[in-house]
Amino acid sequence: LDTASFLHSQLSFMENNNNSESIDHAKWLHLVNRAVDTMQRQGSTMNKVVLARRKMVKVPPEGPLDVGSTILNLCDRFPDCHTFLLRLPGMANFFGSTPERLVRMRGETLETTALAGTRPRGHSTKTDMLLAEELLSSPKDLEEHRLVVSEIMRTLGPLSSSLSVPQSPKIRALRNVLHLETPISIRLLENSTIGLLDAVHLLHPTPALGGSPRKEALQWMQANEEWERGWYAAPIGWIDSNGDGEFVVAIRSAVSGNNHDTKDEITLFAGCGIVSASDAESEWKETNMKLDAILKAIVTLDNGRKLVT
Repeated sequence: LDTASFLHSQLSFMENNNNSESIDHAKWLHLVNRAVDTMQRQGSTMNKVVLARRKMVKVPPEGPLDVGSTILNLCDRFPDCHTFLLRLPGMANFFGSTPERLVRMRGETLETTALAGTRPRGHSTKTDMLLAEELLSSPKDLEEHRLVVSEIMRTLGPLSSSLSVPQSPKIRALRNVLHLETPISIRLLENSTIGLLDAVHLLHPTPALGGSPRKEALQWMQANEEWERGWYAAPIGWIDSNGDGEFVVAIRSAVSGNNHDTKDEITLFAGCGIVSASDAESEWKETNMKLDAILKAIVTLDNGRKLVT
């Protein structure tokens, strides 16, 4: 399948699924609890699966999406994230602000990021500090994070002449949430033939996007998550003529119709990592925070009005 055909098929899929219902609260609780039960079952090899939600929101006909202003608003609200827009003439807009780097290549150096473990931001510096301390000492979140780091190290280790990984994660503070983050970098083996796209293929999806072990988690997800993700969480990035470049994962994202068109619906996406100690209600609240972050950045054409304030 060539690139153009792939893009057209994915965009067509998204447009045809705009009227699908998002998973409701009760079904989400059941799905998460089923995943937890699977991981706690004797003999189960799955220890993490990343589940996602999509939320459809109506746009008033007098004020369709203003794509340009929405992108500028995302850049302003999330300056330390990667804001992206993929738009083809006559087709859908796919946009968002992702905090998660998949891989960056500069010469013989590969850099990636393990990002897993979340808390909401507090209403004060003191509250933020308490939440950060809670996150850094949470067995559930530390285990979720460790799984991501371990899998990345297992994947990149055989390719490297040197591997740099901090012993413990640090706090990554975004506008709306706190994350556990571990930056990882390697220097490729001498005369390595690994390129940036090879690294994307090897790493994606990391346990932060799919689960662990990868095969078991993806099989469980495909059997139990009742919708296909399309472009959500896909690698998106750039590569130059020297082979250097960067790819991120398209989370905290949304899809809409054409720029300045009359489509009345935008589909938002967000996910969270589920481990054996996960609480379904907490995961619902976490995905709500992530969905709201994109929703509050959306601007419509009726005098620059935000869809949600």
